[in-house]
Amino acid sequence: MRKKLLLFCLAFPFVMLQAQTVIFSDNFDSYTAGQQLCTQNNTDWTTWSNAPGGDEDAYISTEQAVSGSNSLKIEGTSDIMYMFNNRTTGVYDIDFNYYVPSSGEGAYFNIQHYTQPGQDWAFECRFHSSGMGYLIQNGELSYFSFPADTWFPIKVHIDLDNDSLAIFLNGESVETWPFSYTDSGDSGICQLGLLNFFAGSAMPNTPGTYYVDDFVFTQLSPTGIKEYNSSNIRLYPNPATALLSISSEKDIQHAEIMNIDGQLVKTISGHFHNVGISDLSDGLYFVKVYTEAGVETLKFVKK
Repeated sequence: MRKKLLLFCLAFPFVMLQAQTVIFSDNFDSYTAGQQLCTQNNTDWTTWSNAPGGDEDAYISTEQAVSGSNSLKIEGTSDIMYMFNNRTTGVYDIDFNYYVPSSGEGAYFNIQHYTQPGQDWAFECRFHSSGMGYLIQNGELSYFSFPADTWFPIKVHIDLDNDSLAIFLNGESVETWPFSYTDSGDSGICQLGLLNFFAGSAMPNTPGTYYVDDFVFTQLSPTGIKEYNSSNIRLYPNPATALLSISSEKDIQHAEIMNIDGQLVKTISGHFHNVGISDLSDGLYFVKVYTEAGVETLKFVKK
């Protein structure tokens, strides 16, 4: 489901304050469950062979979801791609939520440097159903753990202007390296081509089964504000149902909650740590937290 472009301020602990433009977002709730994704939207999504409705197309499922009732189920021969159109400049975040069942064989995704698939892998990310996984980049493996049988967020932060990439799983940094590197070496191109959700796993030639929800692709641009001194703000639980807890090493002055369309839906003032959110509709939200150190914006899902 395509959203209108949004522009507002976000801050991340590892960068300067950023203006954020949401280029594309999809929570898969606008599609008919039980039918394939690319047959319903072949403008934003495609398959490896560019064959909507074929064996590589993935089905919309109601078996698991973070927001709303639908998610994208990758299994069997699923091979779904989102195209970034060979971008060579700019700073971007790619966010999505993953659910990897422990009863399955795991999960997988990769990012490639060209829109034409199969030319140049920037990296591969493989998940084992046991809760362990690894990144493949520059011919090396970087290991990580993740929570199976529950939704967790993944963020890929790509700075094409400075040739850098950082990956965060469940809010924790996994690895950083030059984006121009490939999965096998350091002689690639600093270009953002495509993201590939493939039915793979951490075990060779073994099809994985997993779910994807709340895919968001954003472009960031510095606002000129001085570098933010992180106050280690934390939101939990995430997803949240009735109560959202906000903690910080700095005194929290006030906070604002915005929906995915950039509309202010709740303002919280005074000294607080817990916020009632049962009145909010299910979905993805942004929380701007104001402290004496500055402003930081974080994301949470109301479920």
